[in-house]
Amino acid sequence: MKYFLSFIVLMLSFFSFCVSGACAETLKAGIEMDDYIPETFYGTWRVAAKLVNTDSHKLFKDSTIDLWNISRSDNVITLENPTTNATASITVTKADNNGVTFEKITGNDSKKLYDRVELNMKKNSFDGVNYITVKTFSSDGKSVVKVETAKYSLYGEKISGFNAITGE
Repeated sequence: MKYFLSFIVLMLSFFSFCVSGACAETLKAGIEMDDYIPETFYGTWRVAAKLVNTDSHKLFKDSTIDLWNISRSDNVITLENPTTNATASITVTKADNNGVTFEKITGNDSKKLYDRVELNMKKNSFDGVNYITVKTFSSDGKSVVKVETAKYSLYGEKISGFNAITGE
């Protein structure tokens, strides 16, 4: 149980985690996202998260402050947290000049984390929400025995990377 709680704390401080090196997903979409993802999305962000609601106060922290490095190589968008050394590929499901929505599913046969982040992009900041669902499966992995959810409000400030004001 102690190991599991440490595992959940790591997940929440990053909002995602990578399991067994199987993190590299390609960008999935029915349209070319290159044309719609704002340049300001990429770079280093200071991100504050505050718990809005949950059905499991023991599992989810009330607030966190993290760093996100968001980069792209070919069709893989990666979110890294240098504080926790966590790295994960994300799937952008919606993007336009005003915002980005991305998702990630990680875990193993006994637990899975479903993570959806919706960001409203501003010049050098964003606000948004993070919806997290943790599903615990039976020992045979065939049925869900527990579902725990949380919603966080997010606020991010650009630390480095493309600057919407100066264009650098």
